[in-house]
Amino acid sequence: MRRLLSLWNNLSLQTKLGLAFTLLLLFSVPATVLSVNMIKDNRARAAGLVLGDTRYPDPLVSWNRATNFRVEVCLNTSQRGGAYCNANNFPGSNNQISYNSLNGYTYYWFVDLQDYNGAWQQYLTGSYTNNCFNAGGTPQQTCGHTIGWPQPTFDTQAVYAGSALRNACDGFVASCVSSVKDFYPNQQVQYIDLPANIGIDVYIKTGNILFLVLKNLNTGSVAVTSKPTLTIPTFGQQNVSTTNTNFAWTAVPGASYYALWVSTSNDFSNAGFWYKNVQANACTATDCLSSWTNGAWSIHNGNVGPYPPPPASLAKSTTYYWLVWACSSTSCPLPGLATPSNFTTEAAVAQPSVGGLQDSDSPSIPPGVWGTTHKFDWSGANASSFVV
Repeated sequence: MRRLLSLWNNLSLQTKLGLAFTLLLLFSVPATVLSVNMIKDNRARAAGLVLGDTRYPDPLVSWNRATNFRVEVCLNTSQRGGAYCNANNFPGSNNQISYNSLNGYTYYWFVDLQDYNGAWQQYLTGSYTNNCFNAGGTPQQTCGHTIGWPQPTFDTQAVYAGSALRNACDGFVASCVSSVKDFYPNQQVQYIDLPANIGIDVYIKTGNILFLVLKNLNTGSVAVTSKPTLTIPTFGQQNVSTTNTNFAWTAVPGASYYALWVSTSNDFSNAGFWYKNVQANACTATDCLSSWTNGAWSIHNGNVGPYPPPPASLAKSTTYYWLVWACSSTSCPLPGLATPSNFTTEAAVAQPSVGGLQDSDSPSIPPGVWGTTHKFDWSGANASSFVV
C-alpha cells in the first residue's frame, strides 16, 4: 500500500486528473420520445366527476417525453467546457450520478435539461469539496461522491393556436382555467371550461426552460345528453303579448348553442316557420332568454318557396308552436330536442263603428263653415278607447 501511495504522490497533477476522470461512470441517453397520448373531456374520463361549468369542455392533455439530463463536472474551475471538465448524459429516470473523485479537490457541477428543440439548457448548478477517509479515519486519495437533483415541476399554459400571447381563456367564462402546474413523473394536465372545438397550443415549462410545445390541439366538446325545458310562455298559455315576446328555457350541459324554432303549425312545416340560434354563452348557468326582436331570425328553407320573412312582431289572436334544440359545437343530437309547446297571442282590438259620426251641435252645416265648438259621437266595441 505504501508503495502505491508513493507512486501516486510522484505522479504529476495532469496524470492524476486523467486517472480520476477515467473513474467517472458514463451513462447513455435513450432517444427522446414525444407523443400526445390524449386530449379529451374529463366527463368521459371519470364518471360522476364534473369540473367547472358543465357547458364547456375540460380537456385533459397528456404527453410522453423523457426528462433527459446532462451532467458536467469540472475540477477546480467553474468554467465549463475546459480540459478538466467531463460531461455525461442521463435518461429521465436517473437524477443522480456517483463516481470516484480526488480527496481535497473542489468540484463544480452543472445539470442541463434537454429542451423542446433538443438543445441543452442549464437546469441546476453547485459545487463541493471532496473529503476522503477510510473506516479507520485515515485520508484516502479517492472516494465516491454522489450528485443528485430534483425532477422538474411543469408549468403549463394553453393559448390560442398560433398566438403565444393570447390565453385560451381570454374573453371567456370566469371559471375558465388555462394554466396548470404538474410534477414529474405525471405528464398530463387538466384544463377547465375552455371554449369548445378551438385549436390550442400547450406550452410546458420548468423554470425558464421551455420543455415542450404541443401544437394545435382541439379542445373537444361536451356531449349533449339532455333536453331543455320550455318555461316561457308556458304550455297552452293564452293572451301572450305580441310586444317583443319573450322565450325562456332551461340550460343543459354540453350545449354550445340553442336552436329556437317558432311556427304557426304544430309540425313546423308550413310557411310560417322561423328559427334562430342562441349562443350558450348568452345564457346563465341555469336559464336562457331570448325575445322576438333580439337577434335575427332565419326563414324556413332559406328564401325558396312561399316562406314569408319573419314579421316585426307576432300576429294577434294566433296560436304559435315553439321548441328549442340544444346543440353541441359539432351536432344537434336527438336527446337535446325539447318537447314542443304552444301559446296563443292576445286578441286584436275591435274597431268601433263610425257610420253614425255626426256634428251634434249643428245637424246641417254648409261645407267650409264650422262653429266654435262641435261634438262628435260614435258607438261600437271598445268605443271608449278612441279619441278624435
